[in-house]
Amino acid sequence: DRFWRKTRSYPRPGNSIIDSIVNLCVGADPNRNWNYHWGGPGGSGNPCAANYRGRDNSSEIEVQNLQNFIMSKRDSLKMYLSLHSYSQLILIPWGHSYKLADDYEEMYEIAEKALTRLEKVQGTTYRAGSTSNILYPAAGGSHDWAKGVAGIKYSYTVELPDRGFYGFLLPASRIKSTGQETLELVKSMAEDMMEIYYFKNSSRLRS
Repeated sequence: DRFWRKTRSYPRPGNSIIDSIVNLCVGADPNRNWNYHWGGPGGSGNPCAANYRGRDNSSEIEVQNLQNFIMSKRDSLKMYLSLHSYSQLILIPWGHSYKLADDYEEMYEIAEKALTRLEKVQGTTYRAGSTSNILYPAAGGSHDWAKGVAGIKYSYTVELPDRGFYGFLLPASRIKSTGQETLELVKSMAEDMMEIYYFKNSSRLRS
Protein backbone atom coordinates (compact mmCIF):
# COMPACT_ATOMS: atom_id res chain seq x y z
CA ASP A 1 0.00 0.00 0.00
CA ARG A 2 1.09 3.61 -0.33
CA PHE A 3 2.10 3.82 3.32
CA TRP A 4 4.66 1.03 3.02
CA ARG A 5 7.94 2.23 4.57
CA LYS A 6 9.98 -0.98 4.55
CA THR A 7 12.05 -2.78 1.96
CA ARG A 8 10.83 -5.97 0.28
CA SER A 9 13.31 -8.49 1.66
CA TYR A 10 12.42 -11.60 3.63
CA PRO A 11 13.94 -12.72 6.94
CA ARG A 12 16.30 -15.68 6.99
CA PRO A 13 14.42 -19.00 6.79
CA GLY A 14 14.03 -21.01 9.98
CA ASN A 15 12.68 -24.36 11.08
CA SER A 16 10.26 -23.47 13.87
CA ILE A 17 6.59 -22.53 13.66
CA ILE A 18 7.48 -19.03 14.89
CA ASP A 19 10.07 -18.72 12.11
CA SER A 20 7.42 -19.70 9.57
CA ILE A 21 5.02 -17.04 10.86
CA VAL A 22 7.69 -14.35 11.01
CA ASN A 23 8.76 -15.14 7.44
CA LEU A 24 5.37 -13.91 6.30
CA CYS A 25 6.47 -10.41 7.34
CA VAL A 26 8.30 -8.61 4.58
CA GLY A 27 11.08 -6.04 4.69
CA ALA A 28 13.04 -3.88 7.10
CA ASP A 29 12.94 -0.17 7.84
CA PRO A 30 15.93 1.12 5.87
CA ASN A 31 16.29 4.11 8.18
CA ARG A 32 17.04 1.78 11.09
CA ASN A 33 19.41 -0.43 9.11
CA TRP A 34 22.52 1.72 8.58
CA ASN A 35 25.82 0.55 10.01
CA TYR A 36 26.27 3.06 12.80
CA HIS A 37 25.04 2.22 16.30
CA TRP A 38 22.72 -0.27 14.62
CA GLY A 39 20.42 -2.06 17.03
CA GLY A 40 20.12 0.88 19.41
CA PRO A 41 16.96 2.70 20.50
CA GLY A 42 14.08 3.34 18.12
CA GLY A 43 14.36 0.16 16.07
CA SER A 44 12.49 -3.08 16.61
CA GLY A 45 13.81 -6.65 16.49
CA ASN A 46 10.38 -7.86 15.40
CA PRO A 47 10.33 -8.49 11.60
CA CYS A 48 6.63 -7.69 11.54
CA ALA A 49 7.10 -4.19 13.02
CA ALA A 50 7.13 -1.09 10.83
CA ASN A 51 10.43 -0.01 12.38
CA TYR A 52 12.10 -3.42 12.14
CA ARG A 53 15.85 -2.76 12.06
CA GLY A 54 16.72 -5.79 9.88
CA ARG A 55 18.45 -9.05 10.72
CA ASP A 56 21.85 -7.32 10.78
CA ASN A 57 23.34 -3.90 10.07
CA SER A 58 23.28 -3.10 6.35
CA SER A 59 21.30 -6.26 5.65
CA GLU A 60 19.16 -4.42 3.07
CA ILE A 61 20.52 -4.15 -0.48
CA GLU A 62 19.19 -0.59 -0.77
CA VAL A 63 21.21 0.48 2.27
CA GLN A 64 24.30 -1.39 1.05
CA ASN A 65 24.18 0.34 -2.31
CA LEU A 66 23.74 3.80 -0.80
CA GLN A 67 26.55 3.26 1.70
CA ASN A 68 28.89 2.06 -1.03
CA PHE A 69 28.05 4.99 -3.29
CA ILE A 70 28.48 7.58 -0.54
CA MET A 71 31.78 6.08 0.57
CA SER A 72 33.06 6.19 -3.01
CA LYS A 73 32.30 9.95 -3.11
CA ARG A 74 33.02 10.83 0.51
CA ASP A 75 36.01 13.06 -0.25
CA SER A 76 33.91 15.39 -2.39
CA LEU A 77 30.63 15.34 -0.44
CA LYS A 78 30.10 18.41 1.74
CA MET A 79 26.53 17.81 2.91
CA TYR A 80 24.15 14.88 3.30
CA LEU A 81 20.43 15.65 3.14
CA SER A 82 17.66 13.06 3.52
CA LEU A 83 14.01 14.02 2.93
CA HIS A 84 11.27 12.28 4.92
CA SER A 85 7.76 12.99 6.12
CA TYR A 86 6.28 14.22 8.36
CA SER A 87 6.68 16.73 11.26
CA GLN A 88 8.24 19.93 9.79
CA LEU A 89 11.67 19.43 11.33
CA ILE A 90 15.32 19.52 10.44
CA LEU A 91 16.95 16.69 12.36
CA ILE A 92 20.61 16.95 13.31
CA PRO A 93 22.71 14.02 14.62
CA TRP A 94 22.57 12.20 16.85
CA GLY A 95 19.58 9.86 16.71
CA HIS A 96 21.24 7.03 18.60
CA SER A 97 21.93 9.21 21.66
CA TYR A 98 20.63 12.26 23.47
CA LYS A 99 24.17 13.59 23.40
CA LEU A 100 24.77 16.40 20.90
CA ALA A 101 27.48 16.18 18.26
CA ASP A 102 30.60 18.14 19.12
CA ASP A 103 29.95 20.57 16.26
CA TYR A 104 26.19 20.68 16.81
CA GLU A 105 26.05 24.50 16.99
CA GLU A 106 27.66 24.83 13.55
CA MET A 107 25.13 22.42 12.05
CA TYR A 108 22.28 24.12 13.86
CA GLU A 109 23.23 27.52 12.45
CA ILE A 110 22.99 26.21 8.86
CA ALA A 111 19.61 24.61 9.61
CA GLU A 112 18.20 27.70 11.31
CA LYS A 113 19.11 29.93 8.36
CA ALA A 114 17.43 27.49 5.98
CA LEU A 115 14.22 27.46 8.02
CA THR A 116 14.10 31.25 8.15
CA ARG A 117 14.28 31.30 4.38
CA LEU A 118 11.68 28.54 4.02
CA GLU A 119 9.25 30.40 6.27
CA LYS A 120 9.32 33.43 3.96
CA VAL A 121 7.69 31.43 1.14
CA GLN A 122 4.27 31.18 2.80
CA GLY A 123 4.78 31.27 6.55
CA THR A 124 5.30 27.57 7.23
CA THR A 125 7.31 27.04 10.41
CA TYR A 126 9.72 24.22 11.15
CA ARG A 127 11.98 23.46 14.10
CA ALA A 128 15.60 22.32 14.09
CA GLY A 129 17.38 20.18 16.64
CA SER A 130 18.96 16.82 17.35
CA THR A 131 16.87 13.79 16.43
CA SER A 132 16.64 12.33 19.92
CA ASN A 133 15.80 15.62 21.59
CA ILE A 134 13.10 17.04 19.32
CA LEU A 135 11.60 13.85 17.86
CA TYR A 136 12.64 10.53 19.41
CA PRO A 137 15.73 8.29 19.61
CA ALA A 138 16.30 6.43 16.36
CA ALA A 139 19.52 4.46 15.95
CA GLY A 140 20.67 3.12 12.59
CA GLY A 141 19.56 6.22 10.67
CA SER A 142 21.22 7.48 7.52
CA HIS A 143 22.21 10.96 8.68
CA ASP A 144 23.93 9.55 11.77
CA TRP A 145 25.87 7.16 9.51
CA ALA A 146 26.72 9.91 7.01
CA LYS A 147 28.33 11.94 9.78
CA GLY A 148 29.70 9.20 12.01
CA VAL A 149 31.09 6.86 9.33
CA ALA A 150 31.37 8.74 6.03
CA GLY A 151 32.63 11.84 7.83
CA ILE A 152 30.24 14.28 6.15
CA LYS A 153 30.20 17.15 8.61
CA TYR A 154 26.84 18.66 7.63
CA SER A 155 24.36 15.77 7.74
CA TYR A 156 20.62 16.30 8.13
CA THR A 157 17.22 14.68 7.79
CA VAL A 158 14.35 16.96 6.82
CA GLU A 159 10.86 15.93 7.93
CA LEU A 160 8.48 17.56 5.45
CA PRO A 161 4.89 18.76 6.14
CA ASP A 162 2.67 18.49 7.89
CA ARG A 163 2.56 18.18 11.69
CA GLY A 164 -0.03 15.44 11.87
CA PHE A 165 -3.39 16.74 10.64
CA TYR A 166 -2.93 14.91 7.35
CA GLY A 167 0.21 13.04 8.39
CA PHE A 168 1.50 10.77 5.66
CA LEU A 169 -1.58 11.43 3.54
CA LEU A 170 -0.73 15.00 2.56
CA PRO A 171 -3.23 16.20 -0.09
CA ALA A 172 -2.17 16.92 -3.65
CA SER A 173 -2.98 20.59 -3.07
CA ARG A 174 0.14 20.77 -0.87
CA ILE A 175 2.55 19.46 -3.52
CA LYS A 176 3.43 22.78 -5.11
CA SER A 177 3.85 24.76 -1.88
CA THR A 178 5.89 22.00 -0.23
CA GLY A 179 8.12 21.84 -3.28
CA GLN A 180 8.64 25.61 -3.31
CA GLU A 181 9.47 25.71 0.39
CA THR A 182 11.82 22.74 0.21
CA LEU A 183 13.64 24.27 -2.76
CA GLU A 184 14.37 27.39 -0.71
CA LEU A 185 15.62 25.26 2.16
CA VAL A 186 17.97 23.31 -0.11
CA LYS A 187 19.19 26.47 -1.86
CA SER A 188 19.98 28.08 1.49
CA MET A 189 21.99 25.07 2.63
CA ALA A 190 23.78 24.74 -0.71
CA GLU A 191 24.77 28.40 -0.65
CA ASP A 192 26.15 27.97 2.86
CA MET A 193 28.20 24.99 1.68
CA MET A 194 29.62 27.13 -1.12
CA GLU A 195 30.46 29.87 1.37
CA ILE A 196 32.14 27.47 3.77
CA TYR A 197 33.99 25.22 1.36
CA TYR A 198 34.59 27.33 -1.74
CA PHE A 199 34.65 31.06 -1.10
CA LYS A 200 36.54 30.84 2.19
CA ASN A 201 39.12 28.50 0.70
CA SER A 202 39.47 30.74 -2.33
CA SER A 203 40.06 33.74 -0.07
CA ARG A 204 42.79 31.87 1.80
CA LEU A 205 44.49 30.95 -1.47
CA ARG A 206 44.38 34.54 -2.71
CA SER A 207 45.84 35.82 0.55
